[in-house]
Amino acid sequence: MWRAVRIRLTAPLEAVGKSYSFSGLNGDNPTNTYGFNPADPAQWTVQGAESRDDGIDSEFYNAKGELAWRVAEGSTLKAGASYKHFENGGLQRRAQFNYDGKTGLPVVPTRVIPYSSRTPYIIADIDGTYRALGISGTVNASNAIAGADYEVREKTVAAYVQYDLNTRLGEVGVRANLGLHYYHTSLNSSGTALTGTTLTPVDITNSYDGFLPAANLAFDLNRSLVLRVSANRNVNRAALNDMRAAATINVAAFGGTISAGNPDLAPFIADSVEGSLEYYDGKRGSLAIGVFHKKMKSFITTETTPVPYNTTGFPVSLLLPGQDPAILFNYTRPVNGPGASIKGIEVAAKRDFDFLPAPFDGLGVLGNLTLADGNTDVLFSGTAVNLPLTNLSKVSTNATIYYDTGRWGVRGSAAMRSKYRWGSGGNGNIGEYIKGTTNFDASAYVNVTPQLQLTLEAINIGDEPIVQYADKDAKRMMTNTVSGRTILFGATMRF
Repeated sequence: MWRAVRIRLTAPLEAVGKSYSFSGLNGDNPTNTYGFNPADPAQWTVQGAESRDDGIDSEFYNAKGELAWRVAEGSTLKAGASYKHFENGGLQRRAQFNYDGKTGLPVVPTRVIPYSSRTPYIIADIDGTYRALGISGTVNASNAIAGADYEVREKTVAAYVQYDLNTRLGEVGVRANLGLHYYHTSLNSSGTALTGTTLTPVDITNSYDGFLPAANLAFDLNRSLVLRVSANRNVNRAALNDMRAAATINVAAFGGTISAGNPDLAPFIADSVEGSLEYYDGKRGSLAIGVFHKKMKSFITTETTPVPYNTTGFPVSLLLPGQDPAILFNYTRPVNGPGASIKGIEVAAKRDFDFLPAPFDGLGVLGNLTLADGNTDVLFSGTAVNLPLTNLSKVSTNATIYYDTGRWGVRGSAAMRSKYRWGSGGNGNIGEYIKGTTNFDASAYVNVTPQLQLTLEAINIGDEPIVQYADKDAKRMMTNTVSGRTILFGATMRF
């Protein structure tokens, strides 16, 4: 059993009747300008407080057995069966206190934000604020959020047969495995679901089964050249969080988002074909070129619909102080779409420069390049919009130069990826994206003795920002986040 519980206390402040403005909204570094000093505690009053308790419980059990029969030299028949049982449940508890516009409140302790910020500003001292307001940070079952508790139980029984072959056809070596996999999965999801404008308790059971064929072949054309070809079918069920009969609500000043699960989600089937040609120059280097294509049926995508909050069945008490109960929220849930596809090409290479005269014979390089393209339909108020697959960059590449002597070594690396889609978007925005990034890292080691090794590693040397923006055309900047550089020093002792 695995359990995660997160308890969070917040106490937002507000500065009423102040002016502010924005500039640089079309760039990566927008700026806020304030008509008052946001680092002056006298400008702020407490708006509210919230105690929140989120919990997740997970249990996983599995068993499997396998047999192998050597039919002949280079020929083996395998069979096996497995059983998996997985349970996942979640809860949310929340206690809210509204002080917006109220008078006679005690002065709450504050401090300037202790982290790096373009503009220093005041935040509440949480513990001191709760004590000054005379409220408790504890929550219990009476503070349960309607529609948030859920439980998902999944059971899968599977069996497979596989034939492995290692032989020769004339001068060509042949390695292959052919297999067939059968699965049967039953899923039960209990919680609450939105029926019309009412949250209704539900208990939904689904099941599905099927056969998954696979074939992998490798041809050793000579001592240095290998041709690989594979074709297979896979089944991919949705994440358990997507199949929960529950929803998570995030409230913002402009409205917010309700992210619901969908217990009726069906798994999607993916048919894949891959091929590669690989050249090996002993231990000194290699070069590989590969292509791939995958077609996914009933691919899981998202559906986003703006709806008035007071039609969702969630209590009005979850809204921010003063918000209209009819304010529009983005109601988002996963659905089975018509399908999706992805195709691409990969190139990978490695080479030791041992042909150079000493001391340059310790140099070497390695790198890879992936060009990929994949799309799926995303639904916005019932209208399908074709967008790139999430987390898929059209171009991804890595390159490393290294120097190794056996006693010590250094290496520097660069990793680049083009922009990719992060989410579906909402509030009229079509898609959310992350701009392309280029990261530089470096590392070094020295073997002080045969037993003691010292290491030094520098990560994100250029302090590359992560820029998130909304809408594929308007490119409205959402966040610009820098995580800083990381320097790690280590020592390893072997006994």
